[in-house]
Amino acid sequence: EIILVTGVQTCALPISALLASTAEACICAEFDAYLSGKLPMDHGAFIKMWEYFEKNEGLASPNAHKDRSERMAIFAENLERVIEHNKQEDKTYSKGLNKFSDLTDQEFTDYFKLDKTKRADQHCSATKGPHQDMSQVDIPASWDWRDHDGTTPVKNQGSCGSCWTFSAVGALEAAELIKYKSFTPLSEQ
Repeated sequence: EIILVTGVQTCALPISALLASTAEACICAEFDAYLSGKLPMDHGAFIKMWEYFEKNEGLASPNAHKDRSERMAIFAENLERVIEHNKQEDKTYSKGLNKFSDLTDQEFTDYFKLDKTKRADQHCSATKGPHQDMSQVDIPASWDWRDHDGTTPVKNQGSCGSCWTFSAVGALEAAELIKYKSFTPLSEQ
């Protein structure tokens, strides 16, 4: 599994999801060695990575219309952050590259309208009380639904502001997966 850098957010996907064909697998494996910090980054490797990004992800980037050298500089900064993160042995996940790797944190925030100062409070009933006292309930110290076949594929809601539809659909899909061991993808529309 690889955690994809998206400016300020991450999402988990299998590495195979990044590959368009088996011919590109050797390139991705080569990148993994750089991204993990096992191989030192040099100019040639960076250019190869940038060109791969530009060809395979760059056209889908919200920054595709911007100056190439500016995008490359931002990509380089994000790449450095990915490598520094992945070199830390205490981290429980890895970071990688995706179509947002040439965006600054602010550009990512603006693109997905994540600036909390510009949004109205949602007054979500799910986050209000009353809350149950769980102090006497026997709960495991950790639980990973991936180990119990309780997760569904990652979806991209884009800049859609209806996150609640994605969480509702995800909950329904996961409930079916857990109870019936089958998966039916549902639509958020």
